[in-house]
Amino acid sequence: MGHDWGYTHPSQIMQECASISPMFAGVTYERLEGWKSLSWPVAADGTDTPLLYTDGFHTEDGKANLFPMEWKEPEEATDAEYDLSLDNGRILEQFQGANQTGRSEGIWDQAPHGFVEVSPELAAERGIKEGTWVRITSRRGSIDFPALITDRVAGKTLFMPIHFGKPGVNALTGEHNDPVVQTAGLQGDSRQT
Repeated sequence: MGHDWGYTHPSQIMQECASISPMFAGVTYERLEGWKSLSWPVAADGTDTPLLYTDGFHTEDGKANLFPMEWKEPEEATDAEYDLSLDNGRILEQFQGANQTGRSEGIWDQAPHGFVEVSPELAAERGIKEGTWVRITSRRGSIDFPALITDRVAGKTLFMPIHFGKPGVNALTGEHNDPVVQTAGLQGDSRQT
């Protein structure tokens, strides 16, 4: 793209980021070196905050812009064949599809493989034990992951992180999405293999 990328040290990259993004103004390589951390926004003097927007939002009046939503039926609902709902999202140890964090052995030590979270009541109903490999099937495809039995999910709702495998949970999603935030939605079923 014609830019000079002749960096000789990672500190130069961080310095450039801090120079163009006010939220990172006080982030320096030296302040992060040795696994130290900062919570953005970071003021130019290096002070940070664990909470965003304590002094107001980036709006004309400093207040959050909220608007009411009207609930709508999902385009695809559970039925007799696909009787479970599947939520997906992030886990603390990884970021996005692990395209950045996936290069760190230490992170893989903490979260070495994907899983599907199953409620204790659903596990009892379907005879699923901790670690049992289950096949998650939607109207578009199937993927296999070990079950993690937890009360973080309830009833017939499952949860899968988005970070493991290609295409991973995306193999199950369709083209329909939330009309406001444009996130995908799906329903599926769980069959033991």
